[in-house]
Amino acid sequence: LFAAGLHPRSRPGDLSASELRTLAEVARTLARRSFESGGITTELALAERLKAEGARRREYRHEVFGRAGRSCRACGATIQRETDSGRRLYRCPTCQPAP
Repeated sequence: LFAAGLHPRSRPGDLSASELRTLAEVARTLARRSFESGGITTELALAERLKAEGARRREYRHEVFGRAGRSCRACGATIQRETDSGRRLYRCPTCQPAP
């Protein structure tokens, strides 16, 4: 959802055709990247750079998941953690505005 710029509470039925296409393309790209890299969903060049700098896997594996309170790598805003029906949701308030 971060890569597609969508809020975690966005409902598919409320998305525009363009947003649905973007979501589908991003989902395919990230699924392939994750499969080929053993679970890394960030851009591989960034993951490799962070790894070389000494970051642990959990610090470079995802863009926002598990990174509450840290800066968004895209815009610098503070990543937020929310809970919905017992599920943890992480989002950048700037990159993933509320629907």
